[in-house]
Formats: sequence, C-alpha cells, structure tokens
Amino acid sequence: MVVELKLLIASVVLGLVHLIASSHLISWQRGYRWTASSREDDVPPLRGLANRVDQATTNFLETFPFFAVLVLLGLVTDHHSSLTIVGAHLYFWGRIGYLIAAAAGYSFLRSVLFWNAAVIGIVLLLIAILCENPANTPNKAMRCPASTQPEIIRDANVRPVESFEPDIVERVNRPASKKQIPISDTKQK
Repeated sequence: MVVELKLLIASVVLGLVHLIASSHLISWQRGYRWTASSREDDVPPLRGLANRVDQATTNFLETFPFFAVLVLLGLVTDHHSSLTIVGAHLYFWGRIGYLIAAAAGYSFLRSVLFWNAAVIGIVLLLIAILCENPANTPNKAMRCPASTQPEIIRDANVRPVESFEPDIVERVNRPASKKQIPISDTKQK
C-alpha cells in the first residue's frame, strides 16, 4: 500500500475523531436531550471549546473531499512520486495541527500555518497528477514520448532476459504446482 493511501486512511480516522469530539462537546454544552431531539428549537450559538472544535470539523469536511479524490486519482493513474508523498503528508499533518491549534484557541497559528500547510498539500497532489508522468503506466498513450525522458530512465526500465541470473529465470519459469514437470514432457505427442 502506497504512503498516500495510508495517509488517506489515517485522514478518515482523523475525520471520525473530529465528528466524535465535536458531537460530544456540543452535547455537553447543550445537553444530551437536545442531541436526541428534533433540533427545531432555537439555541444559543456554541461557545468556547465546543465552538472551536465544531468549526475545525466543518473546515475538515470542506477540504477532505479534495484530498480524497486526488489521492484516489493518483492511485488509479499510478502517480506516485515524492511530490505526492509530500503533499499527502502536508495535508494530514496540517489537519492534525489545525485541530489541536483550534481546540487550544490558537486561531492565528491554526489559520496561517496549519490550514495553509493542508491546502499546499492538496495543491502539490494536483500538480503531481497534472504535470508528472505516471510511474508505471502500461498504457503508452498516457506517457510522455520517450524522447522527453532522460536516457538513463529509458535504459533502466528495460533489461534483456539474458542479463538475469540463470537461477532467477529458472524460478520464474517453474510450474505453479508442487509436482515438477519438465518443459519437454508438457508437449503433446
């Protein structure tokens, strides 16, 4: 599993933490009867920690779809590079920092440092998907022409069979069953 997908799963867990924390803080402030009610009555606005965590949850839910779509698109199109890894890390750690700073009441730090880090992470993922070649795409139509690739990369991707160790070639060509069948015996007579 690629790093970006692991960070997407961790972000889903972080989203659940947001929802649970926000829900309980609101319930503690307004009471569990209000939580279980139809919520049609007018209530005073949230205040303090409950308000800050609720706003952080709303902000997380605004940015998470962009992150999730870009990570999944990168996985489907085989875009995996240092740019996508850095972007995913920036998003995830920026969102954790955002929640902690919001809960602690550091609004300036929350917005300037952590929100921007998460958004820069999303932008890096977008740039990687739009501007980089896929890593291992079998469809040559999706790759840039070979003339734009450095000579070293072209030569490193293709190795003739003769360059492999004989033992490796033998192991690859072995039958999948436990019974060893020589290749000459498999031909029909």
